[in-house]
Amino acid sequence: MQRGISRVASTTYALSVIWIALSLTRSPLLAGLSEGLLSLPLIFSFAVGAFVDSYQNRKLLMVLSSLARVFAPVTLLVSFGFDWPEGIAILISLCSLIIGFTSDIVNSVTAVWTKTLLSDSVYKKGVSVSQLMMNVSQAVGIVLTGVFLTLGSHLTIYLIQALFFLSLLPLFLINPNYEERSQNRKSLLPIVEGFRFIGSSKPLVQLIILGFIANFGGSMIDVLISVDIKQRLGLPAYYLSLVIFAVLVGGIIGSIIGSRLRIRLGTILTSSLILSGTMLGLIGMLSSPLHMVPLLLLIGLLLGISNVGINTSVLKIVQRDYVARFLGAFNTFAQAITFASGPIAGLLIQISGVEFTFFLVGFIVFLSGTSVLLMKELREISF
Repeated sequence: MQRGISRVASTTYALSVIWIALSLTRSPLLAGLSEGLLSLPLIFSFAVGAFVDSYQNRKLLMVLSSLARVFAPVTLLVSFGFDWPEGIAILISLCSLIIGFTSDIVNSVTAVWTKTLLSDSVYKKGVSVSQLMMNVSQAVGIVLTGVFLTLGSHLTIYLIQALFFLSLLPLFLINPNYEERSQNRKSLLPIVEGFRFIGSSKPLVQLIILGFIANFGGSMIDVLISVDIKQRLGLPAYYLSLVIFAVLVGGIIGSIIGSRLRIRLGTILTSSLILSGTMLGLIGMLSSPLHMVPLLLLIGLLLGISNVGINTSVLKIVQRDYVARFLGAFNTFAQAITFASGPIAGLLIQISGVEFTFFLVGFIVFLSGTSVLLMKELREISF
């Protein structure tokens, strides 16, 4: 429950902050920077993961991180009193940094709890259900984004704070003795031990490399679609919710399908990324959001299947004592690059236009799909 509400709040914030920054600064570059800085704290994610693995009172970490996310949007409210675009971007970016860092802690703790609760025999089913819940939560967040922004930017910020507050409440229902019983004392291994474990597993290293390439291109999509809807097409915020919602509906369907497939991980990753890259290139040529919906729905479906395969494979390969550290390493080396994706997407849009940037992003995602063919160990994993 806590994880679902948290995802609703995070999704609503991530989309709303782009729209609000565009409204206040009218600059795709500054809007992309404001959103991209959500990922900058992931540079330190490996250290965060090692700390979470070894820290005994993870419930306290969750409570403190959730409280920080409740109060962080205050800086957004302050930004409304500024006439200086760069100053507005700084205040919005500060909020994104805080929410990005605390969300990394929340995700690391959740990963450890998931590994603890799931037995080996139910990894795939558990991951599928979890992925389905996350997709539904994101879908709710996307719908709420359109509704909130229609009500006004100020009210949107207050409502986002309310969502983060709601995500805090279920934590007080967690048994404080649970972690003491479930924790393995070997989790007090140093950071270097985590690096050795990951480095000794070729599939994990290859997954990080693939994530680096795919995430760099894929993380530009939110900025691209937001600018396309608001500035190029001049449409209201609920159209943004519509097209992003299509991706999540596809993801929900993909999660269900993924739980029933018996296929090699390399097959689904290669086909999903190549097809998704091709469709992203086509989306930039479309002049109506309604024409984008079928393509985005299919992209979401392919990514939903891929996520089930990736998460199931990781839970099978990674021992519980290293789960948060692997998640941290993946975030540090594969997802932290996304902090640059938003500003780069904004800059490319300002220089070359939305259409060309969509084509470039599609090419990067397409390239990541072909790179799977070179990753033998990752390619051969079955899920």
